[in-house]
Amino acid sequence: ETETETENPPQGGKPPASPNGGAGEKSKARKPKPEKQADPLEAYPELNEWFADLLLLLQSAHPKAKAAQPDSKAWFEWRGVLATLVRRDGYKPTEVAGCLDWILTQEQESADGFAWRNQFHALPPLLRCKEKDGLNKFGKMFEAYQRRNGSRAGPVAAGKPTFGNNQF
Repeated sequence: ETETETENPPQGGKPPASPNGGAGEKSKARKPKPEKQADPLEAYPELNEWFADLLLLLQSAHPKAKAAQPDSKAWFEWRGVLATLVRRDGYKPTEVAGCLDWILTQEQESADGFAWRNQFHALPPLLRCKEKDGLNKFGKMFEAYQRRNGSRAGPVAAGKPTFGNNQF
């Protein structure tokens, strides 16, 4: 009984010839384009309208920082961070915009406020928690914003962050 070429492939590191005659040709079929991602800020028109201004404020405060480009993966991620602050963490859109606007535009008198401007270069780190108190970076910024403006409203007023319906 003889072995066929398919049972015993050719040696020497070359792939077998393709059916269309070229040895090892890559298929010319194109990958389908992924469907456009849903906009995370669609449900929050105030933040949606303010987002372009936020990018300009960030660029003005940190000229060397890379801003997210429209319709890029980072752009959707940055918009998702703002939506998460409202949806999951319980902040109002006006609180998110007011706090970030204050951090980026005001000449804060306190060392706390000025330090936050130096620490705020991009949106994704705002959701990170590094300390035992459970507050994410935005929560700490918001506390400084409340102290400076004399406000007691918001999910961190009682000293406990709110995530959805759960308090920790």
